[in-house]
Amino acid sequence: MNSEVTADTERSTIGGLVTELARRLRDPKFPTGDHAALRRLSLDGPELRHAVALYRLMEEVGISESDADRLRRWAAIVNALALCRGAHDPDRPCGAALAAMRFGEERLATLLAADRETLIDLLPRIARRLAAANKPMDWRPFARLLFEVGRNEARADNTRSRIAREYVRAQKPVSEPSSQTTS
Repeated sequence: MNSEVTADTERSTIGGLVTELARRLRDPKFPTGDHAALRRLSLDGPELRHAVALYRLMEEVGISESDADRLRRWAAIVNALALCRGAHDPDRPCGAALAAMRFGEERLATLLAADRETLIDLLPRIARRLAAANKPMDWRPFARLLFEVGRNEARADNTRSRIAREYVRAQKPVSEPSSQTTS
């Protein structure tokens, strides 16, 4: 099978799974105890009582991972989504959302240069800031970045560039129509 097709399929699957995870976490019928456990997930090795909630949610949305590294990456995404109560909006680019909440350029540079471990540490902070601002964002690029970092740096760099461009575009002041006329 073509590796490009496989990578594209994985990227779209990750995006679809993030959307489904967020939908479940936003659902008022989602168990309160599970939600609390997912917010308290320790990404260094989930305690069994928290892991049960993680595995239950992953099973519900169709994520079946046995690889410890991939499981940890999914746990980081689930934890971030739980912290912001599933505040995912595919129409609100993550770079623009970061700019709107006045995420500094230096912090953005740190975030975009982060390795897997640092990214896992930073995602909950972003989720908490979004929750405090009561704003959603598109979490799919961060999820893709988390799965690309250390595995496919070319794709990770493309994702980083996309986030940075969205951030810069969102900061650009809207120019007013020119009132100048040519003679």
